[in-house]
Amino acid sequence: IRQNSSGGTQVNSASGQVLNLSINNSAKMTINSAGATVTGSLNANLGTIKASSGATSFIIDSLSGQDANLILKSDAGGANEDWWTLRADNDQKLYIRNGNTDLHAFTSAGLVGIGTVSPTEKLYVVGELALEETGSSSGLIKFRDTDQAVIGQLGLARTTNDIVTGSANLDMAFRLEYNNDFIWGKSNAQYMRLTSGGTLGLGNG
Repeated sequence: IRQNSSGGTQVNSASGQVLNLSINNSAKMTINSAGATVTGSLNANLGTIKASSGATSFIIDSLSGQDANLILKSDAGGANEDWWTLRADNDQKLYIRNGNTDLHAFTSAGLVGIGTVSPTEKLYVVGELALEETGSSSGLIKFRDTDQAVIGQLGLARTTNDIVTGSANLDMAFRLEYNNDFIWGKSNAQYMRLTSGGTLGLGNG
């Protein structure tokens, strides 16, 4: 252990050797001579890793061809022991894993998979999707344009006139913000159209 010319502290091992960090002569962390492999464990009970000033980055850089993993492990032991992993793979995805099972994925193209690791849309959900009301407000799906203005809404009305004038509690309501039509179709063919004026047409609308 020595002080370098910049006033910092260096811990050195002989060339070609490993560096062991030990407690009571028991190695807790080992760094090989290539500086690319760290083994062992670091237990930081309620501890904090931070910089004294400026921005802080904690980088996990994997070996060539290997995944980079950040593992969160509960210490319940036995059958109650639980492992959660954030895994960066070579396929440019970030996975959330429980145990040995990948549950969710984020792609480099900005696609998010919930219940799937192969999303093809901005949000791809496999399973049930729940929308919960907040207080007396409806759980809504809102459609917006590129300026973030709401152009359409869909949901269960929670209170009278909550979504559409005249709606009652728990009515299913669809609302357009402009004078456009509702259209129902199948396989790109139109079967029914409700115009903005209230006319309902069957077939071609």
